[in-house]
Amino acid sequence: MLALLPKKLDRSQFITTDAKAMAGSVHKNDTLHHGASYAVDSDVSTSWTAGDSLAWITVALDREATFDKWGYGTIEFSLPEPLFTGSFRMNIQQSNGRPSIYSIRLK
Repeated sequence: MLALLPKKLDRSQFITTDAKAMAGSVHKNDTLHHGASYAVDSDVSTSWTAGDSLAWITVALDREATFDKWGYGTIEFSLPEPLFTGSFRMNIQQSNGRPSIYSIRLK
């Protein structure tokens, strides 16, 4: 049986709500379909897809916040824990292809 995911997440529970994202690369430079903003839009049917296997994405939160948990989608990344900040950069150091992030969810 196929499990269906909700298209939109309850945005109010995540500190990434209203965040702005910027990435070092985008798959085929196609920001319309793979842009960094899709990593923080809380829509699991969209994603940021990097143009390289080693990549980075920067997220600017709308306010400073503390978080120490990260979701999934990469094999290895660098992120200090816990982190109190208004923005952060994730450096993907290893991936199994082009990294894709469907939804950055920080709490």
